[in-house]
Amino acid sequence: DGGNPWDKVRADDEKCVYIPSCWISIFGGVQPGLVQKVFGYEDAESGLLGRFLIFTESIDDFKPVTLDSQGISTVSKKIINKIVNIFLTENKKFDSNGRLTTTFIPMSDEGARIFLDWHNEKSKEYHHTTRRGLFQKLSMHTTRFILQLHLLSNIMPSSMASDTISPDVVKRGLRYGDWLCKNQNAFWDALKPEEGDDRYHMVSPGDRKILLAVIANGETEFLTKRIVEILADMGDDAFNVKKLGNAFPRINTVLGKQLFTKKASSDKAHLNGWAITPSDLEALAKALSE
Repeated sequence: DGGNPWDKVRADDEKCVYIPSCWISIFGGVQPGLVQKVFGYEDAESGLLGRFLIFTESIDDFKPVTLDSQGISTVSKKIINKIVNIFLTENKKFDSNGRLTTTFIPMSDEGARIFLDWHNEKSKEYHHTTRRGLFQKLSMHTTRFILQLHLLSNIMPSSMASDTISPDVVKRGLRYGDWLCKNQNAFWDALKPEEGDDRYHMVSPGDRKILLAVIANGETEFLTKRIVEILADMGDDAFNVKKLGNAFPRINTVLGKQLFTKKASSDKAHLNGWAITPSDLEALAKALSE
């Protein structure tokens, strides 16, 4: 497009561009106090936090890195070259139009059984928690890591190349999956307020806009349609009645109390009516201003 920006809609193939060997890595650290301002409860529910590979171990847990004067051996150079080639060129297949096609690499029967047992057990652990949206991302990260281990194990001098992912590779990959789940859990635990702290800082930025609109409305009973109109006046037209209907119970869960109460609406066309007590409205305005 001559350097002009454009949006890519994943549901269609328009403006689809294949960028060979595109690698983007973002690495950084952040203080726990700042994390609580950036992320909220909704981010765990949606699976957003699962898109970040997060570790929380202290730097003291790692051994110091030492160097010596020895160069890279010939064997190491060959292995490094193979690693680069296998991720950049090998295992990539193209159709007659030059488009990249999918390559399927199956697990062995035993490897698949081991993985399914791990996945189903973990899924049960996450299902009835606020982190159930995270697990699908964590499972996919683990699957991707198992695949990478398989590709790497096939080029090691001491290994026999295999067309299927072996049980040993699966077990090694699942150790990484356990480590990743442990660190994600520790990260989410760090977002919880300390005993006695208020929970308003855990409300996501999107839900905070809704709360500001409720305060601006100022009435103890309101239709969701009215809040949508206020949000639009505030410059945000991304909300609708259905989104608000889902947001109020979620905010109640975050705050740990029944801030909003469902009311029967006389206006059937607008679906949902809600109410908030005057004292809760006053407390809400005070908490958000602070």
